[in-house]
Amino acid sequence: MRGRPDCLVKGYDGRIGELVLPDPDDRHVVSAALHCGADAIATFNLRDFPADVLAPLGVRAVHPDDLVLDLWERFPAAVLRVLDRQPGSLRAPPMSTVDLLGVLEVAGLVRSTMRIREDLGNS
Repeated sequence: MRGRPDCLVKGYDGRIGELVLPDPDDRHVVSAALHCGADAIATFNLRDFPADVLAPLGVRAVHPDDLVLDLWERFPAAVLRVLDRQPGSLRAPPMSTVDLLGVLEVAGLVRSTMRIREDLGNS
């Protein structure tokens, strides 16, 4: 298994049946967040996680670009460590940190990658 198995949420299905979302196939995401006490979920698909449904549950949906931008503003050294470490695990093709920022930008992290480049002087 790739990744970190200790980051997987298990036993989260208890609340799936009581959740009502625009896409019923997304209920497991909110149920997992509730199960592990998360106050936010990161998703590009904000439309299927409406604030009026999530707020009473104590959860909010956050666009990944907003999440990374917030993390960069609060913990730049930690974000930079991740950005420097991540390319080393990519072998097909190998990437530099600058290359990784380009991939993240294309994936939708436009504002956060622009801000990181500006702050690092790599515009």
